[in-house]
This record gives sequence, structure tokens and C-alpha cells, in this order.
Amino acid sequence: MTAPAWRRGVLFGALLVLGAGYIAAYALFVTHSENFIVVQRNRQATLFSQAHPLLPPATLTFGSSGHDNAYLGNGWIMLRDHHGMWMAANDALVMLATAPRNADRVLSLQTMVATTPQQPRNRVEVSVNGHVLGSWERGGPDGMTPIAVRVPGALVRTGMLRVKIHVDRLASLYRQDVGDSRDGQHVGITAISLDQVDSAPH
Repeated sequence: MTAPAWRRGVLFGALLVLGAGYIAAYALFVTHSENFIVVQRNRQATLFSQAHPLLPPATLTFGSSGHDNAYLGNGWIMLRDHHGMWMAANDALVMLATAPRNADRVLSLQTMVATTPQQPRNRVEVSVNGHVLGSWERGGPDGMTPIAVRVPGALVRTGMLRVKIHVDRLASLYRQDVGDSRDGQHVGITAISLDQVDSAPH
């Protein structure tokens, strides 16, 4: 004896709601898991930087031969047999605690911008604490030309410089980590320097 049609309809509707609930819960879990990892990485870098503030002039080095990777927030990856740290996302962070002074500082980045003949230039943008301080087109002959920005004293006075590096184009790096030849748009960094304005290199 079969169940009435209305009971079958209620059961079917309940199954649909339950299935949708499971899908929504899974999506929420995945999203929050990724956010949790990002938040934790940035928090660890912030805490390390606060425990090891920079006193200009100061230089940090990164990568397998560097000593200061703990200052790096989310968005970086170390590649086997490649110098420096490379961007794994279009936005990557560096956390720099420094003495809170109402004085400008010069932030210099030793970058590596690899491009292709099809897209020989890539735009690199640097912001500090949410304020865009400059952007540059890099690639080819000037792919390793340092980038320098002047950080206003109003930002230095906060005692924490949240440096975000943004690139317009970025190819996947994961094939590089298994030894494939590098192709596409890649951006890396080997060092960052924080200097007083009057002592910054010209």
C-alpha cells in the first residue's frame, strides 16, 4: 500500500532541504577554513614582527637563503631551487613593526618580475595600511629593478606597516615546484629595506 501523494511530497521536500543544508554547510566550512588559514598566517607574521620591530636602517632577506620569512603574511610560496619567495596569489602581505615616529620612511623592495614575450610587462602595486603608494610596470630588462616608496609619517606613527604587494597577472606556481621550467607571469621578492629618508639609497 503506497503512501499518500502529499506524504511523498513532504518527504521529497524535506530531502531537498536537507541536501541544500549539507551543501551550504560544506561551502561555509570551506570558505571559513581558507579564511582561518589566511587570518592565522597574517596573525603569526604580525606577532613575530611586533616581537622583532625594525629600527631603520634595516634590511630583511627572504627565501631558502634568507632569515626573515616569518615577517611574511599570506600569499607567498618558497620554490625549490629558486631564490627568494614567490607570490602564490595576486595579493601578498609583509608585516613590518617599527618604532612609531612621525617621520617619513623609505621602503625598498628587491623584486623579481618574470614575464613572457606574449605579455612582456606586469604591473606591480605597493600599498601600506590600505594606502596605495605607487605602481610600476616591470618585466624584461627592468624585471629586477628595485621598487622604492616613501611611507608617510602618518603611517609610520601607527607602529605597524602592513605592506601589500599586488600584481595584475600571475601564473600558477605549483608546476614550478616540481621542477618544470618557469613560464608565465611570476613575481618574487628577495629583500625589503626600511630606511630613514635622509639615509635611503638613491
